[in-house]
Amino acid sequence: MTTVGIDYGEIRLEDGVVVGLYGTPGQDRFDFVWSVICKGAIGAVVLIDHSQKDAIDDLKFYFESFKEYVNNIVVGVTHVDENPQQLLKQYKDWMNINQISMPIFAVDARKQDDVLLMVEALIARAEVEFG
Repeated sequence: MTTVGIDYGEIRLEDGVVVGLYGTPGQDRFDFVWSVICKGAIGAVVLIDHSQKDAIDDLKFYFESFKEYVNNIVVGVTHVDENPQQLLKQYKDWMNINQISMPIFAVDARKQDDVLLMVEALIARAEVEFG
């Protein structure tokens, strides 16, 4: 059974800026939630579970789904415990083939520093885009 809900949290950056974070269900049957959450968002952080058989297909699906709402997407790939840079190559290759440019990181979503890295990348890209 899947719980349908929206998580909310805040991160206070070093300069005192507070960033609101919304978490949504990842299954496509809950995609109706995404358009609501993305209104007014500066971007989206998408987490891809590398241990899933079709992780590249997941990346494609989420990119296609979220590009409709936001231009600024940062990807975190989880479950890449061994040789993360080599494992990220397959995702980077897919992005290059499809002429997609977005930051991608190997992350442990349970670690605050990894989450902050993705949020800071998202903010940096938003500052470039929106000035």
